[in-house]
Formats: sequence, C-alpha cells, structure tokens
Amino acid sequence: MRQAGLLLMIVAFVFASPVLIPVAMVLHTRDQRRMEAAAGKARCKHCGAILGTASLRRADAAWAAHVAALRHDRPGIRFRLVRRLWAICVTCDAEYGYDAALGVFPRIREPRASRPTV
Repeated sequence: MRQAGLLLMIVAFVFASPVLIPVAMVLHTRDQRRMEAAAGKARCKHCGAILGTASLRRADAAWAAHVAALRHDRPGIRFRLVRRLWAICVTCDAEYGYDAALGVFPRIREPRASRPTV
C-alpha cells in the first residue's frame, strides 16, 4: 500500500512539473522585481542614499561569500540557512533585511566604521 502511494506521488509530480516549474519561475521573477522597485525607493537610514539594485547585488555577493566560507570550513555538512541580509548600502555599508509583506528594508546592522569599539 505504501509503494502505491509513493508511485502515485511520483506520477503526479512528473505530470505537474511542466506547470509548476514555470509558475515558480514567474513568481520568483515577480518577487525580484518588487524587491528591486522597493530598493529603488528606499533610502539608507544612516547616510540617506537610495539603496537601489547595486545594494542588492552587493548583498548577493556577500551572502555567496558567507555560504562559501561555511561550506569550506565544514565540508560534508548540509546547512539550513535563513537569509537575513538583502541589501548593503553602497555608500556607507549599512546592512538591511527585506520584509516582503511590507516591501520595506529594515536596517539590521549599522555601518562598520560607525559602530563603537569596545
């Protein structure tokens, strides 16, 4: 009985994937465009510069470097990560998250130079 259920799920996935994969791609593209539009309107809370798509690209590069460092330091481990960093101001290096429900970029870390040293 379990094998019949598994077989049914596999068949359903094979028949549904030509529809689900393009839908997922369209939804991802829509979300990316919304984030880019929000970044084009958002101002840095520290320096006042508009974040823009350059800040999104900087955060993508920083996130990729972070994940690569984790994989290098701990090979063979499967990570389950939640991405919090979505934008880095190109002017002052302030770091921002992204709230998709509100379409805003809350600051998660001030620029490194302005943090007090202990």
